[in-house]
Amino acid sequence: MVFAGFGFKKVSVEKFESPKGKLNVDIKIDITNITNPEFKFGDKETAIFEFSFKIIYTPKIAELELTGSLAVADESKAIKKIIDDWKDKKIEETLRLSIINTIMSKCNVKALSLEEDLGLPFHIPMPKVKAGKSEKAEKKAK
Repeated sequence: MVFAGFGFKKVSVEKFESPKGKLNVDIKIDITNITNPEFKFGDKETAIFEFSFKIIYTPKIAELELTGSLAVADESKAIKKIIDDWKDKKIEETLRLSIINTIMSKCNVKALSLEEDLGLPFHIPMPKVKAGKSEKAEKKAK
């Protein structure tokens, strides 16, 4: 399987009030549809996964929603199985995890940028550097 494309259809963020006090941030990711547009990526068939990615702040200070699609390419037999499974709203677990991880990696970057633009707290913790010796420096000292 090859990821053949990714794009946003809707980018929406609304800030209702300034953040204060304790906040809870919920992230909801849904695969809303899977289609076979009958175009090829090289010699491979494609399936289009449509998605919704939402970040909801509680109390309701803001809401962010991204929708879009992710195209995957694979052998005809594999794409047919994906489309057939979707008729029962099923997705094979390994494929589902791969799709969700790709959606998260793209949407998290976009969401962080939008949150910064609106002065919202980030929905995921940012890495922090701590003072102290690095492992490399400690090994050299021994």
